[in-house]
Amino acid sequence: MAATEEIRIKKVHTFLDLAIAAVVFAAGVGVYFILPGWGILFCLIGVLLFVFYKRASKRVGESTLLKEKSLDIAPECRNSLVIFLEGKSDELEFHAASEGDHLYLEVYFNTEEKLAYARLYDVSENRFEPATDIKELQDARALTLITKL
Repeated sequence: MAATEEIRIKKVHTFLDLAIAAVVFAAGVGVYFILPGWGILFCLIGVLLFVFYKRASKRVGESTLLKEKSLDIAPECRNSLVIFLEGKSDELEFHAASEGDHLYLEVYFNTEEKLAYARLYDVSENRFEPATDIKELQDARALTLITKL
């Protein structure tokens, strides 16, 4: 992987997402013969679930499924988070934000693979400004972040 390559994360279907959409669609087909209006509605909902309902994420070009978690963090924790995400420290301390300006931490992770991707945003007046690029964390550093979520 080139050092300048941007990490991109995209939403993807899980098996459960596809199964739920298929069951709703199949129920719609069955109901259609009894109550056509409701059957069409269920079929439409099944198709919409298939198209739009995606519960997992993955890095573009890789196959590892990732869960997503986000936190609102107090602004005084910014330096600690940035230093940790850049790999300059193994210590990580942060706490939840109160009202007003805060930081927003977006984390995509897979505990079994000991892998995490994180991005920090500065939030001011409901405007999200990226404070860091998406950073990849592996092994102990990833587990340190995941356990604090």
